[in-house]
Amino acid sequence: MLSGVKEAAAEWVFEAMNVETLTDEGDTSAENDSSAILHLDIDGSGLLFTGDAGVLGMAGAIVYAREKNINLRNLSMFQVPHHGSKRNIGPTILNCIGAERAIISAAAKSSKHPSKRVTNALIRREIQPFSTKGKGWRHHKNAPERTGWISATPIPFAEAFNE
Repeated sequence: MLSGVKEAAAEWVFEAMNVETLTDEGDTSAENDSSAILHLDIDGSGLLFTGDAGVLGMAGAIVYAREKNINLRNLSMFQVPHHGSKRNIGPTILNCIGAERAIISAAAKSSKHPSKRVTNALIRREIQPFSTKGKGWRHHKNAPERTGWISATPIPFAEAFNE
């Protein structure tokens, strides 16, 4: 009976604002790493869409952006890869990206997406994380309201969570 309690206790993660627990050790499939990564600049607002890219794909995109003088430190919106999985992004990649907000597309009832390690890492970098959690909402710049679409609420910092 005690072994079950010990196993459950080992799954809890405790975090602080000044301690990074997200690592660069994430590994994803070659298919995910071949996701298209798209940067748009619309009227001075930078948008970065990353699909399911992993650390390797994101690193390649950052190198390319630097070679082409594309600023990834002043984005208005950054779409976090692969539903906010901790295997697809790490602190080194996040340190190369600056954004007002991060959008995470995740299923409504997913308990592992987005990863709280990822959302906490975003908050540490002053990037507000938002998750769709199966809802349709809009990101707009002076666009009209859309029936059935809602405003998003930022994900708060998680000090303790079960992983």
